[in-house]
Amino acid sequence: MTLVSSVVHLGATPPLMAFVLRPHSEKSPRHTLLNLKEIPFFTINHVAKSFYKQAHQTSASFPKEISEFNACGLSEEFRSSLSAPYVKESDLQIGLKVKEIFDIPLNKTHFVIGEIIEFFVKDTALMDDGYIDIEAIDSICVSGLDRYHSTKGLARLSYAKPDKEIREIPISGES
Repeated sequence: MTLVSSVVHLGATPPLMAFVLRPHSEKSPRHTLLNLKEIPFFTINHVAKSFYKQAHQTSASFPKEISEFNACGLSEEFRSSLSAPYVKESDLQIGLKVKEIFDIPLNKTHFVIGEIIEFFVKDTALMDDGYIDIEAIDSICVSGLDRYHSTKGLARLSYAKPDKEIREIPISGES
């Protein structure tokens, strides 16, 4: 387990997400990269205000034999047949299968693309139209390597089309 701040949505058909891993070397091994090549499944877990400090600590360079879950005070949770653990404390959990790993020669990082195969979200965050309200589960965001922020939504907007005016979409529970 490691905290990554560079997660990106790549598309809906198929449902893809990706993230960037720091450079791997003999001197500075990236266990996450090695694990993904051995067992091609991973999870993305939203971080909430209640455990962001523990999540931040998972980015430390622990020896391979040390579980970041145990060292940082978080709990593993296994669901269905996915061989990668979820963070039990997270109210939004996404299970993915590795589809591609690209090495980026420019800075020796790695771009990992996964296909979403399952997700779990707390009922109070799932709206009738499928929208997930991340504020309802106290999700936080990060900028850079170390600055954490609360989220405050401005609005949901209609799908942009050249011949249609943008309209606000009400969020369940708001008037």
